[in-house]
Amino acid sequence: MSQPYSVGLDDSRGRPLISVCAGAAHTLASTALLCRQQSLDEPANRALEKVANGTLLRGISMQRQSSTSYEDRKKSGGLFLKMDENENRLQKKAVKSNMISMFGALLAIEQEDESALKLVLTKHPLEVNACLNSGQYAEHKTKWTLLDVALNLKNFACVKLLQEHGAKENPYMDTITKRRLALEEAIEETSESIVALRTGPQNRESDKLIRALSAHLSVLERMRSALSIRDLPSSPEDAKAEAHSSTSVGIYFSPPQDHDEIIVKYKVEWSVYPNFATTFGDYVEVDMTQNPISIRGLEPGLKLSFRISAGGLHGFSEPSICYPLNIELSSWNEVDGRREGWDEHIENISSLTDKIEKHRQSLVWQRVFPASDSLLKKKKNGIKELFTASSKFTKHITRGVYLASLIYTEGKVLCSVDDCLPILPGLTLRWLTFDKLLRKKMASPAVDALTKETVNILNFFESSQIPLKRGLYLCYMKLHSSLNTIRVVVPDNLPSMLPFVHVRDNPHVTKEEWQWVKSTDINEPFEPTPAQCELHRQLSTATQTLLHDLDIDSDLVPGHRLHHAEIIEPSPDVSIILLLPRAEEVCSAPTGCMISTDCSEQRRGCSSIPIPVFEMIHQCTYQPEFISTYCRLSIFLEHYMMISQYEQRKCLLENDIKVYKAQYDVLAEFQKELDEIWKNARWISRIATEARDKHVKVSRNAVPLGRLLAPLKPQYLDDSNDVGYHSDQESNGTLRVRKIAHLPTNRPRSLLGSPQESYRDIDALYRRRKISMEIKRRASDIDNKMENGNISGENSTSHLPDRPTELRMPAGTVTVHSAYDCSLPRGTPVRLSLSGNTTSSEVLSLVLEQFAKSSATPDTDILLPDANDYCIVAVVGERERRLKDNFPILRLQPPWSKGKLFVRRRDDLLAAVAIGNEAAV
Repeated sequence: MSQPYSVGLDDSRGRPLISVCAGAAHTLASTALLCRQQSLDEPANRALEKVANGTLLRGISMQRQSSTSYEDRKKSGGLFLKMDENENRLQKKAVKSNMISMFGALLAIEQEDESALKLVLTKHPLEVNACLNSGQYAEHKTKWTLLDVALNLKNFACVKLLQEHGAKENPYMDTITKRRLALEEAIEETSESIVALRTGPQNRESDKLIRALSAHLSVLERMRSALSIRDLPSSPEDAKAEAHSSTSVGIYFSPPQDHDEIIVKYKVEWSVYPNFATTFGDYVEVDMTQNPISIRGLEPGLKLSFRISAGGLHGFSEPSICYPLNIELSSWNEVDGRREGWDEHIENISSLTDKIEKHRQSLVWQRVFPASDSLLKKKKNGIKELFTASSKFTKHITRGVYLASLIYTEGKVLCSVDDCLPILPGLTLRWLTFDKLLRKKMASPAVDALTKETVNILNFFESSQIPLKRGLYLCYMKLHSSLNTIRVVVPDNLPSMLPFVHVRDNPHVTKEEWQWVKSTDINEPFEPTPAQCELHRQLSTATQTLLHDLDIDSDLVPGHRLHHAEIIEPSPDVSIILLLPRAEEVCSAPTGCMISTDCSEQRRGCSSIPIPVFEMIHQCTYQPEFISTYCRLSIFLEHYMMISQYEQRKCLLENDIKVYKAQYDVLAEFQKELDEIWKNARWISRIATEARDKHVKVSRNAVPLGRLLAPLKPQYLDDSNDVGYHSDQESNGTLRVRKIAHLPTNRPRSLLGSPQESYRDIDALYRRRKISMEIKRRASDIDNKMENGNISGENSTSHLPDRPTELRMPAGTVTVHSAYDCSLPRGTPVRLSLSGNTTSSEVLSLVLEQFAKSSATPDTDILLPDANDYCIVAVVGERERRLKDNFPILRLQPPWSKGKLFVRRRDDLLAAVAIGNEAAV
């Protein structure tokens, strides 16, 4: 997405010419701002005027509301009476215009003139679902609409055009029986009228009416002929059902390709039986612009099957089964229990507002803080009285903090008489074009710098107003710390959101889908369902795109994590799954040079802003009602708490002191409740704190990317190039960890793009080998023969020239025992299948993790000990050798390779030797 405003440099007669142009993003921002005007406390009549003056409603009069009664307006003179007359005249004109447009549309339908109907609907907007209240159709008993005329004539082109403009099926003719009955009644009424006119006195008016009725009767006869042909529409295609919440489902479909019959509605049916032996409910959608069709009010917890049929004039088509066959009505928050969302935040702050308002209406409050009209009417002298409209002030701006305002409209900005931005509410202002403002050289360097930043300020402001479209997104959270603030990385063109990538259009995540994410950290067999496989594919593709766009080093990818404690829902239409770096890299330490940090982010199309700024603009974009209410309450409480303290210190009487103290205590309690609501709403601060913690709740809140994106069907190591870890517990209590491999799949290329492989992290499940599987198989055979003494090293190297070092060391199995207090019996073994260059630090981290998971209960958090406090040692008899962190375990030479491996604390020197000797006894 481009920036809302762009600056261009042109050549005009040899001189440089600066131009400022508004882009497509400016339109998006303006639309978002206009849609939120009502929620930002704009008067309702002003918003109504904007809509009334818009291009879509020009020519239609709208009755404006007024707080002045009719009697008051009458007393005030003839001005308001004249305004009423003008409004009535405009309203009658609009009604007359609407009647003319309706007649023109009706005439175009009867004459089957599609282009004329399109012109009427485009140039003269009208209510397409209104009943025909003029002409011959108004005389019939049954109410007719424009769509009924087109349907009865089976004019497919006009029907489609009316439906595109919102026309719906008439409830008085929603079956073929009702439609035929209404038509026969109309034919009979028209025929009787013609007979009555012909038998009566003949004059010019009667002849004219007879001709009109005869023409109308011929149209009705055409309708009878068209309705006599019975056809059913074809079935909808590509039907699909998606859960939008735990009580609603969306039905997506494509209309039938062969339009052999007009479609006026769709019927959706659902059942707990895939064969629809019993139908549990149905819903008929008559708005043909609705796709998907939303089915609400369903019972949560059920697994339902859906099918959809197309309805024509003569009935419904054969139903199309929606894929998948079973839709579970559930939500992701049912996995761990219900979590507080924005509905609860808004409900809580609304409840607090009601309590504060009730307290303000109490007698005590009104006595302590009386409302004085005299104070409100008193003339206020502001700081602007100190300044004039001259340019002396801006010429002498040097150092300090000033308040400047930037008020703009399309292509223009409000400036003072000396063509600079208003600094401290100037007395004389005028509109100035952006081009002229940017070309002007200001007297003060500070004002000149501010002027040159105008376009960047507007870009930031308008970009922050644009919300994401409906869907599920994967976002990346990265923080930078400095001496006085913590900043969060955001996209340059959308600072109200973290760096993101679109996952899918449906923002709702079901319990079934989220269970797969949570299960990746559980040491139990898990067979994925089709819905879980689809989410796996979507997340894999999204992760590839996001990490590639952010230019994340492939060596750092395995340590990244997916936050699975919750899904962030900024609004009902947007859901966010967070991607986190490893705990040590979530927030970069202060480097003393923010310029270099900003430059590195700018190369990725990002920038960093303080967390409080992000929280404000994020909530202004997605929850404007909540943030405006919070700001209003916060200012109110802070103001009156300060007044209560001031009056309390001023009081001389003890009773007055108690009264003001009581009011302060009540306000302080309200403030405490407001702070708690605000704290719960600040999701990025809460998650950032958890993500930076290196020990607490590691596996409960996040899962490593390697485990999450590992292919869902594991096979053994010699079947694939990509490896991972899997752990289970044998019957004798031994924890066995097998290094497994997976079949290749469509994974993010950024995970596989670097030829430099890293084995430093235990979660590095994606390892790419540099040789083909055939070379690998031959190398493994040679290694086995070398171990058995059946082949010499000379022959092996001749068969495999330039063989990587890793393949000279075959994989092996080792057993590591515990020699520290881990809530398991000392000496508990863990069996590991390792590659040739797996280091002792990797083995140490894996063993610590497995012991922590085995000792934790389902109701407690998994606490991983700090690996820096532990080490791996080899014990032979009463001798011990401590292994270095980068030492490959399988390179141990005798006698240490014949001993036992233990994990012990670094400061507990004799623990491993003691347990090793006990095991020997």
